[in-house]
Amino acid sequence: MAKIDSYISSFLSADDLTEGPRLIGIESVIEERIGQDTKLVLYAEGLNGVGCPLNKGNLQKLADIFGSRDTDDWEGKLIVVYRDPSVQYQGKKVGGISFRKPKEGAKLADSAIPF
Repeated sequence: MAKIDSYISSFLSADDLTEGPRLIGIESVIEERIGQDTKLVLYAEGLNGVGCPLNKGNLQKLADIFGSRDTDDWEGKLIVVYRDPSVQYQGKKVGGISFRKPKEGAKLADSAIPF
């Protein structure tokens, strides 16, 4: 009998963001092994301990928003994470995770993304 734990991801997916954009507070960005690859994974208050693997596009977007390519500088900063239906993979729109600057004066919500 198979245990389902190995099939349930401990990472954020676009499907987890169906309730709309969420304001999160970045706690850390850590290098982790995911399958055969090593990726940078963002952990944040508001994600219930689930990490968000960052692709090159999102890394560049976050670096542009925060004005730094050093992920240590992102810690403690607020960012909006949302499902972006225009994200493409191999030339096809598949939807995915994206980030944007929060509105001026935004404060971290008390509730986290429900999983």
